[in-house]
Amino acid sequence: MDDFGTDGGDHYAAFETTDTQQTDADYEEAESWWASQAYSLGVGLLCGIVCHLLVSRYSMINNVKRGYDAQQHDSSMGNARSASAAATAATATAASASSKASPFASPFEQLSRVTDNKMVLVVRTDLGMGKGKAAAQCAHAAIACYKDGMRRTPKFVRQWEVFGQAKVTLKAESAEQLVDLKAKAETMGLTAAIVEDAGRTQIDAGTPTVLGVGPGPTELVDKVTGHLKLY
Repeated sequence: MDDFGTDGGDHYAAFETTDTQQTDADYEEAESWWASQAYSLGVGLLCGIVCHLLVSRYSMINNVKRGYDAQQHDSSMGNARSASAAATAATATAASASSKASPFASPFEQLSRVTDNKMVLVVRTDLGMGKGKAAAQCAHAAIACYKDGMRRTPKFVRQWEVFGQAKVTLKAESAEQLVDLKAKAETMGLTAAIVEDAGRTQIDAGTPTVLGVGPGPTELVDKVTGHLKLY
């Protein structure tokens, strides 16, 4: 009886040891498999993100290159009722065409056209507005341009949102100057809006106070307001 009991216990211990070793081996194999899957998944995600960024930037650059002519063409059609507006559009188109880089421009030059965007706020200095009043009028102009831009030039607005939302305030000397600048901006395919005061505080109701231009590519906006001084 003693020999049988001892021998049976030895067999049981041997089986238990074998099962434990097999379990450890299975666990290590499963752990190695999951680790390799996690590594593959991480590499795949990284490659996907890089490819997405490259494709997005390439698509944006091509859209901008095609967008200049399309925006100017649409604007010219919208102003065809006026002979003077049509002549201005033709002049603006020629100037834009002459200033563009060749179709074989470097990727850095193409990328700069996408990343360099701004909105300009032109403030009348002949009204003598206080700083707070001028700031409020600029806010009205910025909101108006953003809303109108989302409808008319959504591509320019998206570029402006992504790359810093730059805003510049400039000086104008009269309401007539605001009107002239607005007309020029529209013939070049840019969003433009003039704010008229409600007449509740410093200025009479209906008085033009601020012109907003853009958002749009800086080189295009500067063709409209590049000669003005900072406010």
